[in-house]
Parts: sequence; structure tokens; C-alpha cells
Amino acid sequence: MYQMRYLYRWLLAMFLILSVGTCWGGWVISETITDNFGNKSSRSTFIQQNLIRFEDASSITILNLNDSSITIVFPTLRAYWQGSPADLIAGMIDAFDIQAQTLILDLPYDQQPIYQQMYDSIKQQLKSPDTNVGSNELKLIKLDSITLIGEYKAGAYQIITDSILKEEFWVTQEVKPYNEVDIPLFISINNWINPYSRKGYTLNSKEYVRLLSEGLIVKSTKPGENGHFIETQLKSVKQFQIPVDFFYPPVNYRKVSLVDVLNLPVIDPEESQEK
Repeated sequence: MYQMRYLYRWLLAMFLILSVGTCWGGWVISETITDNFGNKSSRSTFIQQNLIRFEDASSITILNLNDSSITIVFPTLRAYWQGSPADLIAGMIDAFDIQAQTLILDLPYDQQPIYQQMYDSIKQQLKSPDTNVGSNELKLIKLDSITLIGEYKAGAYQIITDSILKEEFWVTQEVKPYNEVDIPLFISINNWINPYSRKGYTLNSKEYVRLLSEGLIVKSTKPGENGHFIETQLKSVKQFQIPVDFFYPPVNYRKVSLVDVLNLPVIDPEESQEK
């Protein structure tokens, strides 16, 4: 009887351990992006602890927050770039320098000084980006409404700057794919490599950090001028164990510099499906 009781407890313990192991894992978030012209595209985000992979039809970017490294995969080149945020900025400047100088030399002689001045200004901005989060009038406002978006209940928020609506988004707390991610480090890297197009006012907001840590944005709308807008909506979010090598460059791809990328031949996309 004692042995049967011991065996039962052991089996129960193993069942609980295996259940936790099965439930625990990474996340894949699929989104659809639509503009006012009806154009649609898709993107996916894969998250497993401090590893994040962003993927769309043309690019793959991987952030390893454990060592603060960035990997950019170029499937149509069978190549990848890898390094730190500072390495990325330096590589972008080198590649931009070669492209800009080639374009300037092809211009009429009298126009070259004008474009050279423009190029020097852009290059200086790349070297010393303004990390200021923006106007003091930037506000993150919680609206008093709960909406069912897809299968999730979500609260609405607005981002206002100088009395202008910059974005409206909806957050659910029913799924929390970012709760194992080092959000401050993620924001720091994002701000470093993408200081101009980032939502600096939200990414540097404690409230936004809390929302991202404790939930998921299931829909966002960014209005522009003349009726233009970009809308992003959650298509699906699933949890499962992701192979670790999915967050590393393909073994059959070669490592290149960003300058090399300018000169590498493009291959047939169908031949680059193996990653």
C-alpha cells in the first residue's frame, strides 16, 4: 500500500512537471497591417524569454537581449549580418556613405554641392542621433472603454502630442507574451538603432512599459494627413516551445558586412526558403 501511494505521488508530481513544461514556451504573434489604400501586409513576432524575432515578407531581425546582439537575415542573399547596436549604426553609415557618394557623382556637377550638404547632415544625424523623447505635451491617455477585439477584451488608449492624436491602441491583459522579456533593455536597444521612427513618447513611458509587460496590443491605428492611416490588428497569438536555433542565423548562410550587402547577388526567393 505504501509503495502504491508513493508511486501515485510520484506519477502525480511527474504529470504536473510535464504539464508545466508543455504549457511553458515561446510565443508567436501574427499581425495584419492595412493602410487607407487597402494595401495589406503581414508580420510575425516570435518571443521566447529574452529572444525576439521579427519577420515579414522581406526581412528578418532577431534581438538577443541576453548578450544585446542584433541579427539581420537577408533570405534572398543567403546571408546575415550580426553585431551590437553600435556596430549596426557604424555599418549603416559605411553603407550609406558608399551609396550616397555613388549617387552624388552621377549628378550634374552644379548640383553635387547641394546634395553633398544634405548627405553630410544626414550622416551627422546617424552618428549622433537625438535621443530626446519629444515634446513635453506628449500624453498617454487611458479611455474609459472596453472593446472585444477578436477574442480578447481590450482597453483603449490614445497618444496625444500638442493636442494632435498620434495613435490609438487597444491592450488586452488576457495574454502576456512579453512578461519574460527584459522590457527596459528591449526599449534601450530599439531607441538606439531606431531613434527617428520609434514611438519614443510611449516606449519611454512607465505606463507604456507596464502595458507591454502585462498585456498585448491587439489593435492600433495611426492617423496621418489627408485621411491617411495605418492600422495594425492582431491575427493570432499562440504559445508553444520554439527551437532555440530559430533565434540564430541559418547555418548555411554566410556572415557579411552591410557594405557587402550592396554588392551581393539576389537569388530566387523560392530557393531561399530554407532558413
